[in-house]
Parts: sequence; structure tokens; C-alpha cells
Amino acid sequence: MTIFGGAGIALPLSLSWTGLSWHMLLSVGLFWWWHRILMRKSLRQALLFSVIFGITWGLWSMTWFLETPPIINSSGQYFAHAIGITLLMIVGHILMGRQVSTFETPRTERVIILTIVALYFCVITVPTVTVMAVLIPLLAFFLYIPLRHNKARYEAASVIAVVTQKIPLRSILTLLVAPLIATFMYAFMLENNNVIFPFNLGFLFVTAPLGFAVLAWAWWRTYKGALPTVALVSSVPLPTRP
Repeated sequence: MTIFGGAGIALPLSLSWTGLSWHMLLSVGLFWWWHRILMRKSLRQALLFSVIFGITWGLWSMTWFLETPPIINSSGQYFAHAIGITLLMIVGHILMGRQVSTFETPRTERVIILTIVALYFCVITVPTVTVMAVLIPLLAFFLYIPLRHNKARYEAASVIAVVTQKIPLRSILTLLVAPLIATFMYAFMLENNNVIFPFNLGFLFVTAPLGFAVLAWAWWRTYKGALPTVALVSSVPLPTRP
């Protein structure tokens, strides 16, 4: 629902925030792809990533005080939240280290997922935004075109084979540094009369345009027929699709 904009972030900027700028760049690009590459390379790089992540997390926590009404929790509550999220990330990285080479969704599962999506679209999205709901199928088709083209043009090594390579446990455990740093920064803000900085605005103005730029770059890479990035970042032989 965030793509339709609101009082604070209107169209067309909302097309990037949060789908492209947050979930594509951060969730998938930074944490699921690049972070796992760094953790495979060296313990030092993994630790440096976690330190920067913890500082960024702490700065982002300032924005909670700017909500209406302000969201102010104790340092203990904040740490419980932060360490809980981090432990889930650690478990996720361990489970992804199963080196899966292919992933095929069963037909029954696809039908169930598509049914849920269709029901949400018809029951919630359309009544809420009315005619603007046409954006959803248009954007879905806009992404389907290059994906279909990419699949038909050449056989690429599976991205899943890269992101599921096993990572040393010591590198994964460096993530525990992040909630410690973030909690320290949050406690400092509480002790200093909720010192805040609108970090969210800076984040928005940087990542939202970047989200559009990366999507355009991906389109260009797909139609140019360049070698898949997966072949450039991994020296481990990867299985090809049958």
C-alpha cells in the first residue's frame, strides 16, 4: 500500500519508497546479497559491516521519537527488540547455508499464494485506493517483461546457489555487534533528553532516487545481455539450470 503515497510521501516518489529503496536495496541487495558475500570473504569485513549496521540502526531509532505520537521505549525494551531481530537474522543465515542449487515452488503453493494476493487486492487495495489500484498490475507487468526476456535470452547460474553457500559461523555471529551498538546509541539519546536528528529524511532523499536508478540499471543490464553479476562475485563453481 505504500506505493500509492500519502500525506508525507506522494506519487511518484512513493513508487520507490519503500519497495525499491528499502526492500530491494536493503533487504535483498545489501543484506541478502552483498552481506553474505562479505561474510564469506573475511571475518574482518563481516565485523566492519556489523559495526556500520549497528550505527545506522541507532541513528534510525531517532526517527521513532518523531512519530505521532512519539514511540519511546526503555533501553531494555529496545535491546530485547534489537537482539530478537538479530537472532532471527542469524538463524536465517544458518538455514540459508544449505547450498540449495534450485528452487521450484509446488503448484499448490503457487495457487494458494496467488489466491491470497488476489483476495487482498480485491478486498483491501481496490476499495481503499479505487482507480489507482491499476498501478499494481501495471507495475507487475513492467517487472515481468525484463524477467521473461532474461529467462529466454540465456541460461544464467542460479542466484540462489550464491546466496545459499555456507558461511562460517564466526562471521555470522559478528551480527551480534549491531544490536549492542544500536542499543548504546538509543540509551544515550534517552539519557540526553531524546536528542534526535531527522535521519529518516536523509535516508529517504538518498535511497529513493537510488532505487529508481538501480531498477533502470537492471533493465539496461538485462537487455544488453551482459554476463550475470552472479558469475562475477563468486569463485565457487555453480550448477546451471537443467
